[in-house]
Amino acid sequence: MSLRCKKLRIRSSFRFKIFIVLFAFTVVISVLIGTIVYTVSARLLKNQMQDTMRNNLINTSHGFDSLLGTVNDFATRLSLDSQVLDSVLVRTSHDSYEYYTASYAMRKTLQQAIDGSTAKSFYILSSDGRIFYKNNMDRTYMPDEITDSGMSKLMQSTPENRWMLLKGSGLVEAEPEPTLSVLKCVRSMGKAKGYVMANIGAGQISSFFRGIAFGQNSYVAVYTPDMHILYIPGGVTERLINEQLTLWVDPLKRQNTIFLKNAMITYVVSEQSGFVYAAYV
Repeated sequence: MSLRCKKLRIRSSFRFKIFIVLFAFTVVISVLIGTIVYTVSARLLKNQMQDTMRNNLINTSHGFDSLLGTVNDFATRLSLDSQVLDSVLVRTSHDSYEYYTASYAMRKTLQQAIDGSTAKSFYILSSDGRIFYKNNMDRTYMPDEITDSGMSKLMQSTPENRWMLLKGSGLVEAEPEPTLSVLKCVRSMGKAKGYVMANIGAGQISSFFRGIAFGQNSYVAVYTPDMHILYIPGGVTERLINEQLTLWVDPLKRQNTIFLKNAMITYVVSEQSGFVYAAYV
């Protein structure tokens, strides 16, 4: 009897051990499968977020590049306009009828460019710095005023056909603000006779990007090709933006996603303008 009980206890112990092993194996498999599912799901979610951000940024870049392209086209047309060339070649005094006629014609032409391009302002300057026109010009600017304002130096030092972030001039607006500007030369017989500058105001830029949202906890920042901040949302410090992106942008990659400790950054470099559009999550 005791031998039989002993055998039963051995069998029970063996079955219990098998049960424990199978249970442990099941738990390990379950944890492993859960880990795999979580890892794959997290990776898919990250990839989905990257794709969504990238597509949104590409659409954003296309929209802003379209705005830049329209303003750039109007500036080019003005630089090739024979009437604009004639206006910078006026050599009579600033109180003459010829100058008054040219000034009135240019003010009207520039206002038409404003209405068609959504730029904030257009300027025309003769290469010798004597003559300056702008849209909504309500008076004549004398040569010494133009020189003192730095307008001649500004235009002569600005590269042609390249968007630049510039500070306002005393002749530009009553309350100068930074502008995103592009310069075109007015030429005759291959020589520069004057300049056309088209300007998009900082307020216009902010209005354009303020209407773009990628999510409740995300925001968009925009940089010029030389990595100067063109737009950041209110409440975000420039130092934080610079530390997070400028150290991580790969100049060889037009699109990339960077994972930091507490953030995901996706950026796209516009092939058309070279501007950098970054989404922070």
